[in-house]
Amino acid sequence: MIPALPRAVAPRIAAPRGLIPLASRRSGIRDPRVGHRQGEGCGSGAMRGGGPGGRARASAPEAGGLPEMRRGRGEEEPLEVLVVGAGPSGLAVAAAAGREGLHVGVIDPSPESLWANNYGTWVDEFEALGFGDCLSHVWDKVDVVFEDSSPPCTLARPYGQVDRRRLKSRLLENCRETGVGFLAGQVRSVEHLQTCTRATCADGTSVSALLVIDATGYSRRLMQFQSPVGDLDSADVTPGYQVTYGILAEVEAHDLPLDHMVLMDWSDSHLSPELFRQNHAEPSFLYMMPFTPTSVFLEETSLVDRPAVRSEDLRARLKERLGAQGIK
Repeated sequence: MIPALPRAVAPRIAAPRGLIPLASRRSGIRDPRVGHRQGEGCGSGAMRGGGPGGRARASAPEAGGLPEMRRGRGEEEPLEVLVVGAGPSGLAVAAAAGREGLHVGVIDPSPESLWANNYGTWVDEFEALGFGDCLSHVWDKVDVVFEDSSPPCTLARPYGQVDRRRLKSRLLENCRETGVGFLAGQVRSVEHLQTCTRATCADGTSVSALLVIDATGYSRRLMQFQSPVGDLDSADVTPGYQVTYGILAEVEAHDLPLDHMVLMDWSDSHLSPELFRQNHAEPSFLYMMPFTPTSVFLEETSLVDRPAVRSEDLRARLKERLGAQGIK
């Protein structure tokens, strides 16, 4: 869930040591040549700091706030790394880059706000990243149901629910400790210039960096896609979408052991003929986390589809699934 430091380099730019290319995004491939302008540099709008030994540092934070990104308009030296987005991946990669001694900035509309999404993760992977204490609940075993006629496949590998508040606090602290600066804003465009890349926000603020990392999640604003024949912005290139419909419910009872969670339940024989046909065309599964004998999180999930499955359809499937399982 929290990736290691990805690496990406804009064309004709010296790459900071230790960074490698970003992988393809969704169904298309980002073309780093988009917006490249010959003869343009990164003067106005560059953000720069002046720490000892040339390392840029963020300015001192206000009480209870985040360090502000140092802004040096008219100065030619850009940031070394600019991360767009302050989700788990964005903050993790920003702190990792800062730990390597790079001058790093993060732009997000609301850097300190609690994330809207809930997250689950394998406990061993989270512990390896040093976030083992950022879990709010852990299940010792994980069940996967492939079809109605077969018993569940049980994995003896603990799975956890992420404590969003604690994880964000930890990641922000990691960023503070490594000198990462923050700017509240919404990036609307990115241009690859001759010597750097410039990100421009909705209010006109521009920030220049040797490397811009897109950590905006499902947003497509900063990307162009390549079709199979290499065309950019092809109307035929549509990313896949994950859609969920979930509820945290108080129920009369459920039959799942409290040390088990259901990662994927693909069973569908309980569905009405119309929903059964629909599910075969656009499959979904149940994701289930029991907290107490009467409290449970239930989520019908379309893992990926194009176009996106309708939320109303997932709601109808979840209702029939719970009815078939006798959960009220």
